[in-house]
Amino acid sequence: MEGISSYLKRHRRLFFVYLATLFLSFHYFITIYVGSSLLSNYASKSTVSLLYALGSVLTIFALVFFSPLLRRFGNAHVAFFLTIVQFLAVLGLSLAKTPGLVLIAFILFQAIPPLILFSLDIFLENIPHLQSKTGGLRGMMLTVMNAALVLSPLIIGLTAFDGNFSETFLVADLFLLPVLIVVLIPLRSFADPTYGRFRLKHLKIVLFGNKNVRNAFISNFLLQIFYTWMVVYTPLYLQSLGFSWQDISLIFTFMLLPFLLFELPVGRLADMRFGEKEFMVSGFVILSLSTGAIAFLSVPSLPLWALLLFLTRTGASLVEITTESYFFKHTQGRDIALIGTFRMTKPLSFIVGPLLGVLILLYVPLPSAFFVFALVLSSGIVFSLSLKDTK
Repeated sequence: MEGISSYLKRHRRLFFVYLATLFLSFHYFITIYVGSSLLSNYASKSTVSLLYALGSVLTIFALVFFSPLLRRFGNAHVAFFLTIVQFLAVLGLSLAKTPGLVLIAFILFQAIPPLILFSLDIFLENIPHLQSKTGGLRGMMLTVMNAALVLSPLIIGLTAFDGNFSETFLVADLFLLPVLIVVLIPLRSFADPTYGRFRLKHLKIVLFGNKNVRNAFISNFLLQIFYTWMVVYTPLYLQSLGFSWQDISLIFTFMLLPFLLFELPVGRLADMRFGEKEFMVSGFVILSLSTGAIAFLSVPSLPLWALLLFLTRTGASLVEITTESYFFKHTQGRDIALIGTFRMTKPLSFIVGPLLGVLILLYVPLPSAFFVFALVLSSGIVFSLSLKDTK
């Protein structure tokens, strides 16, 4: 099998897709953990949850109408426009002091990144002869994203002081400038495929048609809900135990290492020898057990928390690469309806996840909620076991 490095040399588009993904990921992950803290200066907690939901609704709405834009303007121009809007939204979050402007900017900030990622998916899926290397190439893309994910908490720790995140958002905005250059110049030269139309019936096809695609979709949705819960509730719990943001940034940096360490080799192993099923099942087992264990750890020990959260992301990394690889082995670049539906799992999780979290917290305190979260995540074992493996 041709190695990823040699494939990267032969396909110039692949290099630029990865480059744009890297800088977009830095932009996104620098801001994702501090967004709710910034909004708390302007709105109540219930309003913050509503704004996350509104941003997610806007993402879903945009995905439904994405194909006419692609056919009219082309993928590169759409990606460039979205990146400009995101740049202005984050600049507004950094500089604006009027609550109304901040809240509007936040809705856009929350809504746009999944759309840019969707655009990069289309670029990646239209690279020739991709199907036989889906696991490895998707693993490489996720590894690029996760390099930014691991380093981003350190940038947060260096720029966030006393609840002031203006510098954090300004630094994050700088990472969008290379994305603008890449989509405007190198990626603009590549021809667009013939895009299909997105119709609501495609969601029905995903959910009630091919059971393997459906189960991969549901497994990814559970993973995205896990991410939503962790982004919202882990910082709150750690702060309640007495950890500072500098401590939390160190914990998060170590916690996120599995995404950098495991996804590329697991993706390549899924291509060459094992398929995705075994790794996905193992990932959900590790994810469920380690998430449930959070309910029983109340000691403010930095090493213990770093290790336990490292285990949660070990499970998450296995689920992430295998759901991505499995799903995209069943799609091509022109299948924007299926890809768009798959990418809806993230905005949907920002609607469903907080609502479930609030419902659970009505009956149990925050530490115990992590045990309930684990029970919900364990259903992923059932869905992944029912997949027909690709090997």
